[in-house]
Amino acid sequence: MTLSLIDVAREVGKFVYSAGDGKVGWALRCEYAEAATAVLVSGDDYNQIFELAGTPVTYGDLAVAVSSALNEEFEILSLDAHDHKRFLINNDVPEGVANYLVGVQQNIKNGMLDYESDDFRKVLGHDLTPLTEAVAEIIE
Repeated sequence: MTLSLIDVAREVGKFVYSAGDGKVGWALRCEYAEAATAVLVSGDDYNQIFELAGTPVTYGDLAVAVSSALNEEFEILSLDAHDHKRFLINNDVPEGVANYLVGVQQNIKNGMLDYESDDFRKVLGHDLTPLTEAVAEIIE
């Protein structure tokens, strides 16, 4: 999902989103895998739900991290949902994917993914990869 956003930003020089100031926590897939492995091999009887999420950040923060990781400047645009969808479709993102991306961002805008948890740190025993480094890793 985020890679499509990054791909479009690289192609057109604009990082466009519609999540407003909503926040979401990011983590690498390998960090989720490491956490799952740590729980499974710990031998502890974990009878609980873990909320694995990175520190919540805005899409504006993500845009800065992407720009830094790529060493490229982007115009950063926060649009309403309708204009964002139109922008994505006009830049060759299939309509179904555009609907999904904008829908997720609307949920983020409405605070549905703004949740702070230290479960990752507890399970892993260390902090998550900083956002700019994580972005650099996924775009390699």
